[in-house]
Amino acid sequence: MKFSHYDACPKCRENGKDSRGDNLGIWSDGSMHCFACGYHPFKISNVWEPKEEIKHNGDESVLPADFSRDIPSHAWKWLLHYGLPYSYWRPYCGYSENYQRLVVTIGEPVAFSIGRYLPRETNDDPEEKVRRGKGSVLHGINTRKWKAWGKPHEKAYSIGQGEITVLTEDLISAHKVGQLTETIPLFGTQVHPCHIEMLRKGPRSPVVLWLDWDQWGSSQKAGNRLESLINRPVVVRHTKKDPKELTFNEIKEVIKL
Repeated sequence: MKFSHYDACPKCRENGKDSRGDNLGIWSDGSMHCFACGYHPFKISNVWEPKEEIKHNGDESVLPADFSRDIPSHAWKWLLHYGLPYSYWRPYCGYSENYQRLVVTIGEPVAFSIGRYLPRETNDDPEEKVRRGKGSVLHGINTRKWKAWGKPHEKAYSIGQGEITVLTEDLISAHKVGQLTETIPLFGTQVHPCHIEMLRKGPRSPVVLWLDWDQWGSSQKAGNRLESLINRPVVVRHTKKDPKELTFNEIKEVIKL
């Protein structure tokens, strides 16, 4: 499903807010989310439970041992803030209480998973904890933003379809851009052999290498090298915000769709 439009949030209006009538995001499947107050027409504190256990390749290391579908509401709020609805994310997501991370799975069956540090202490900004900890272990928990279970750089996965192929640094951005065109998450800034192999097998359409602003100095050289390896035109793009933080119209402008 794709994002449809913004509308007035009834909960915000009850409190005399949302005077512009654009706090509530609405998707093509009817899902709704208010980006101001967190209102949903459904309860998210108790997570959807699948009829079957999530399938994986038999290697217990591809998921944290305590992977659970019981996802706290603050973790849902963080994820839904980026514009894709609950109904889209629910098949992919779980939570690890031991690691205090929202876990997103990749592949079917699951080949590996990525966890975003989002502790339950909602009165303490997780971003501030990351800055203070600088990736160190606080109270026995590693506070780096992302942690992988499995080997994310051994096999490439694409999301969505389209003439242009976009490479993004993180998985959440890949899911969002994937609503518009084919997108491959790099799980970092490096293009690995698995990504090169996938791009070689694809059509000869353009590739957009979308990296963070701090990669400006080295990215053009990386783009030229990638172009020579895959025999496809490569365009390098930089934005000060991650792709996941942009609107769909802004994403279209960046990748020229």
